[in-house]
Amino acid sequence: MGFAKYKNGVIRALKLIIIITIISVGAMYGYTTYQNSWTTVISLECRWDVTQKEETNLTEWYQIKKKVKDNLPSGFFRGTHLADILTDQEIYKQYDRLWKYDETNYTFANNDRTIKNPNYGKYDEYNQQDTKAYIFGVPPVKFHTLNRINLSMSFTKDGNTTYAKCKEISEGKFYEKIREQIKIKNEKYKL
Repeated sequence: MGFAKYKNGVIRALKLIIIITIISVGAMYGYTTYQNSWTTVISLECRWDVTQKEETNLTEWYQIKKKVKDNLPSGFFRGTHLADILTDQEIYKQYDRLWKYDETNYTFANNDRTIKNPNYGKYDEYNQQDTKAYIFGVPPVKFHTLNRINLSMSFTKDGNTTYAKCKEISEGKFYEKIREQIKIKNEKYKL
C-alpha cells in the first residue's frame, strides 16, 4: 500500500512539473514574441515638390515603427505598391534600421552595406598587397531623413537630395491610402 501512495505522489509531481514547464515555455515565447512585435510610432503623408524621377507634386505615405522592446524607431515602411517584388502584404520595410539620429532628425538607411574591394589583390606604392576582399561599413548611397519638429522629409540618393512636406495621419488613414494605391496598381495589370 505504501508503494502505491508513493507511486501516485511521484506521478502527481511529474504532472505538476510538466504543466509548470509548459506554462513557463509558453509565457517566455509569448513575451519574446510581444517584445519583437512592431508598433507604429507615426504615419505620414508627404508631398514631394519634385522627386528624383522629376515627378512633381507627388504624394507618398510612410510609416515609422519600432519594436516594442526598443526605445528608438527601427523600421521605415512604405506601401507595397512601390516595392519591386510582388507580395500579399500591404506594407514593406524599406530600411532595416535607424542609421543615425539627433535631437531633431531620424535618418533611415541600410547602413551595414558591404562592397567588394576594387583593390583586392593589388599592390600599393609600398609593395603591400591588399588582402581584404570586402570593405565593410560603407556609407549608404540612399537614405530618408525626417525632421521630427516640422515633419519635413528629405531623400538623398547618390548625393542628390529632394524634399517633402509631411503631415501626421492616423494609422487607419495610412492603410486606407495604401490599399487605394495597391488597387490602382493592380487595375493596370488586369487581363
